[in-house]
Amino acid sequence: MAKAKKDVKPRLKTVVMFTHVKDPDDRSKLYEQAKQIVGLIKAHGEPISRQDLLKLMKRSLKTKQPVGRVLSFYKQELLKGRFLKVEKMKVEQHARRPARPAAEVPVAPAPATAVAAPVAAPVAAPAATEVVPSAPVA
Repeated sequence: MAKAKKDVKPRLKTVVMFTHVKDPDDRSKLYEQAKQIVGLIKAHGEPISRQDLLKLMKRSLKTKQPVGRVLSFYKQELLKGRFLKVEKMKVEQHARRPARPAAEVPVAPAPATAVAAPVAAPVAAPAATEVVPSAPVA
């Protein structure tokens, strides 16, 4: 008896998107890394996901800290100064491929007969010579 297919709902994933609003001017007291983050988002031209922004930052930002930590550190300051806008969007996540039923799993055929490979004759090791101490000469 065949099972009825269930309606599969698409999995939704929340994605954080950053959008450039304005450039920092001379009066805005931002650190250089924060200005570089704004510049990267502006250069992208359209809203950019956090994942993509982190990839760009990894290539262009010089820092000893992980880039995710750097972005998190400056994010509130950039939002408060209205340099960036953050939007959360729900996007469809790629569904995992369903597992194949056990009946369809291909099984490799067993070999018909096993053929033994010829074995070379062992080579005899050279005989060890025993050293006997000689009697003292008087």
